[in-house]
Amino acid sequence: DNCLEELSKKVGKRITREDIVSDQALHNAWIEAKVDKLASMWNILSHKARQINSKLRLGLMVRWGGEERDGIDIDKILACSGSDTLLRVGEGHFTRNEFALPESQAIEYLSASYHVSWFPPQTKVWSETTYFTGITQEDILKKIALALGAGVQELSYCPCVTEWIEEQNFLGEKLEFVKILGDSFSNAGSIYQPIAILRTKSAGYGDRSPLRRIRDRQPFPLFSLVGICAQVIRQNHWCDTGSQKILAITGRSVWDFNIENLGERHLILDGSALLEDAPLNAQLGLTNITKTSDGRVNFSGGNFIKDGLLYSSSNITIIPYVWQDVPESLLNQLLYDIRRVIGSKTLSVVVEGDLYVLPVHYRHNDYDAILLVNLTHTPREIDLCLKGTRTYLYDQGGMPIDKHLILAPDEVRIVIVRDS
Repeated sequence: DNCLEELSKKVGKRITREDIVSDQALHNAWIEAKVDKLASMWNILSHKARQINSKLRLGLMVRWGGEERDGIDIDKILACSGSDTLLRVGEGHFTRNEFALPESQAIEYLSASYHVSWFPPQTKVWSETTYFTGITQEDILKKIALALGAGVQELSYCPCVTEWIEEQNFLGEKLEFVKILGDSFSNAGSIYQPIAILRTKSAGYGDRSPLRRIRDRQPFPLFSLVGICAQVIRQNHWCDTGSQKILAITGRSVWDFNIENLGERHLILDGSALLEDAPLNAQLGLTNITKTSDGRVNFSGGNFIKDGLLYSSSNITIIPYVWQDVPESLLNQLLYDIRRVIGSKTLSVVVEGDLYVLPVHYRHNDYDAILLVNLTHTPREIDLCLKGTRTYLYDQGGMPIDKHLILAPDEVRIVIVRDS
């Protein structure tokens, strides 16, 4: 109530909870007030702590997908405590049934990559790998691999199951493999030509509608599910270099993008972005935007050619669906169309064959490292499609391997690629 009263004084009229969820401008003002309050509190805590110990290093746990809507503005927080602040990326998914869904694992990776791209590169970024009831070694190893693939540099453990509170050796036999994962990945700046899923301040503020706000928190996972390397990047921060050849604008991020900023890149739009009816629709000549019960978003206008379930022009592809509403009967067709159309345009690895193998492609000076994560509890039979001169494949022990691979259920595998 006090916060509502403060906001009412600021805007010059009485504001209710109902006003905030019915007016986007008031919702944004509410989020700004939340950010300012938490930043002010963090500033006080930082100064008080360093009065006690000037060498004290501060740390902050950021929730899953944490951003302005949660009162978190990383730039304002680091302005108080400095770039040596220890920051934990948001994780999420604390039951096995929840984590077992392929899209949950993909979103966990994308959420971590989002935070890594927002935190300055010199910041120590760590992941809290949480144990929960029913968790297996395979689950923990996948959480670790997805975090390191996203660019996390340090790992910690949070055993929330009573009988495991002292069992820090739960992964004892896998520690050597974890070290290899850390050596091969854990640097987001080395991810090679991912699809850059842009996340902007408008997305961070969220929609005024509680239902839409729940959905627009979730990063678009379909590229990862089809076997294409993707990364969520915060607009105007260190990973937003413009060097990625493919840029994806999904949901509310469309409000902060102008077609004049596309340059030579290829643009991908999803159905949620179209439904925002932001100025970009008019720039592309798109009108009559409507949504059907199967998640499809229809539109008129624009110079687009239908390509399966997608629409394409010379430098733009539209995936005209709200992914959360796509029925299971249509999902595989949509995923295979995304792989066929988008996979032909990307420069990084594409996983052919079975769906639900998430790749992360790193480029080092003299070799590439590819992380493959089987997001399912069943074997996956795949082929790796590589472009350029680095096409010779080796296992982590240095033995040559074929591009045709069979991954065991829940398997995490490292593939090394060299010029010869």
